[in-house]
Amino acid sequence: MRPVRHRIPAARPSRGRAALRPEGVALAYARDRDGALAAVAALDPAARRARAPFRCPGCGDEVTPRLGAVRARHFAHRPGARCPLTAPETALHFNAKQRLLALCAEAFAGARAVALGTRCPACRRPDPRPLAGLGDAAAAEGAVGALRADVLVTRRGRPALALEVLVTHAVDGAKEDRKSVV
Repeated sequence: MRPVRHRIPAARPSRGRAALRPEGVALAYARDRDGALAAVAALDPAARRARAPFRCPGCGDEVTPRLGAVRARHFAHRPGARCPLTAPETALHFNAKQRLLALCAEAFAGARAVALGTRCPACRRPDPRPLAGLGDAAAAEGAVGALRADVLVTRRGRPALALEVLVTHAVDGAKEDRKSVV
């Protein structure tokens, strides 16, 4: 199997501000009538009603799958929704965590080779590593002591790797230092 590299779409600077804002990011996952997480990219337009209604994983409100050919597929909240996942940065963060969890599951099952672009801590040279060799399970918002990782990879039930999704700001140094001990 060939390693697969996945990249999150680049964020662009917003006008008048130095802050980064991801453009065109929408909700890519929702829970179906059975509570299973559904990826909008894999939804069959002819069979979507069989899995409806769909609910937002963030707020639980009903969302509508938008499966058109012109705009990117996504799940849409009703107008005026107050869910935090309606904000592009938050939706991007959520989507990225779900994609990381899916890649971890595929790597641990042997269905896909996933290489992590790591660096040697001493010399900072590239040191790519196969994800399947680093752990055997992954969980969203996994706790390591007082810290919480976006995705926590474990090996035999013990923390092995903490993955953080960066959207608008980097992980602070203290959190990064503590997580590198894992």
